[in-house]
Order: sequence, then structure tokens, then C-alpha cells
Amino acid sequence: MHMTWFSLAVISTLCFTFYGLLGRILIIDSKEPRAFSAVYNFLSGFFVLAFFLIDSYEWRPIPPFILFLTVLMIFAYGIFNRTEYTAKKYMEISLFTVVAKIATICTFALSIIFLGESISIKKLVAAFVILSANIMVFYRKGGLRLNKGLRYAIIMSLFLGIAWTIDKKAASYWPLPLYAFMGYAISNIFVLFMPTIPLSSLVEEFKRTSWKVVLLAGMASSGYYFLIKAFTLGEASKIILINSTNSLITIILAIIFLKERKSIPLKIVAGILAFSGVLLLK
Repeated sequence: MHMTWFSLAVISTLCFTFYGLLGRILIIDSKEPRAFSAVYNFLSGFFVLAFFLIDSYEWRPIPPFILFLTVLMIFAYGIFNRTEYTAKKYMEISLFTVVAKIATICTFALSIIFLGESISIKKLVAAFVILSANIMVFYRKGGLRLNKGLRYAIIMSLFLGIAWTIDKKAASYWPLPLYAFMGYAISNIFVLFMPTIPLSSLVEEFKRTSWKVVLLAGMASSGYYFLIKAFTLGEASKIILINSTNSLITIILAIIFLKERKSIPLKIVAGILAFSGVLLLK
């Protein structure tokens, strides 16, 4: 069945939503967030290779500039992977998901500036509506303090925005599972070293999380695969705006399952705003 960029983006958003919730639950008790991240990214890298069994791909000549962008992508995802779970360990998931929208703003702007994507009133209104919903959630916290978790989250979000922008340009030149494998497993070199993580720490994190980290890797790799496949069919600025709604879905699920029950009316209004913005893009 042929899927549109919109349906692929929605599936990706749902995968990332459940990934975010489960990741927060698993990282809280971690003694070494970087070791947890290394285990998770290693598993995710091999999960995405399974998509070779689903779709067929043809190998294309890779221009030198695309090779350069691919190396830059590996570096950008490496910094993202290294900082993501340190940020999640020291921040509540509701705050983390809002700060992570810096990546959306970054990709939205870079796609227009460097990829030549069009600017329209409808797209700008959609961006304003979705980002307004995120700002509403942000201000219920009464402001931000530049603590350890926030510093890592800001760095993470900037490099994620850069990586997403590169994905739009470079992913179509590679078989998508191989490209995703590089984004997860190859970029893991920036997580494993400087300083080197002891093998005992990696084994301990895997034993601690067991099948749950395998499930986490499956959710994340599926979400990323569908995201970059959507990039090959639609505009990155639209796709990333849809992806940005996962923060509102996460907050709603956190109310139900993680019992984060403060400011519920505000969360509901923000959720309605976010989905209204998505409908403008369809």
C-alpha cells in the first residue's frame, strides 16, 4: 500500500511519542545515561536494517557533496545521541518535550534557508499554532533555569535540527535502512568514546532494562525510518511541524500513565491547538 508523506509523518510521530515515554521511565534509574544511550542506539541500528526485508532499494551514485553531508549527519546524530538521555534523566518528560521543539524551529528555518522550500501563509499559520501550543505548555512551568538537564537538552535539540535538515537532502541518495543505520550505530562512536565507556557499564545497562530497551529501540528505529521516508516524499518544514505535536500527545499520555496531573485544562487546550495546526498542513 502506497503511503503519503502525511501518513508516514503521523506514524513516525506516534512511534516517537511512545518512545519518549518509555525512554523517560527507563533512564530515571540509570547510573550511566551515556552507557544506556550506547546500548539503545546499537540495538536501533540493527533494527532499521530489517527494513531491507520490507522495501526494495536501488543503489545510486553518491556525489561527493552528499558524502560530506552524510559525514556531517553522523556527527550531528552523534552529539544528539550523546546528550539525549543525560537530558532526559535530569528533566521531567513534559518539560523535555517542549524544550526539544527547538529542533523543530531549527529545521523549519534551515529547510527554508538552505533547501529552498517555499514559504506560504498557511505554513506560517500552522507553525504559529503548533509552536503557540508548545509555548503554553512551556509557561506552565513558570520559566526555565539553566540546570544540567536543560543545557544538554538545548545542545541536543540544535544538533537534532541540523541532522533532520541533512536527512531531507541526503537520505534519498542512500537505501533508507543503511542511512538510518549510519545515524544510529555509526554515530555511536561519539557516545562510546571520549572517555571510553567500560564494557561492564554497557552490560549492566542492558541487564537492567532487559527486553524493555529492545522495545524502545524498535519504537525509535521505526519512528526514524518512517520520518526519513516521509522526507523523501514531502517538505521537511511540514513534516517536522507534524512531528512537533508528539510533545502534546506525550503530555496527555503522561497525565494518564505517569500521573502528571497539574494544569490539566491548559494541557488539553494546548493539545487541541497542536492538532489544529496539523490539520492545516494536510
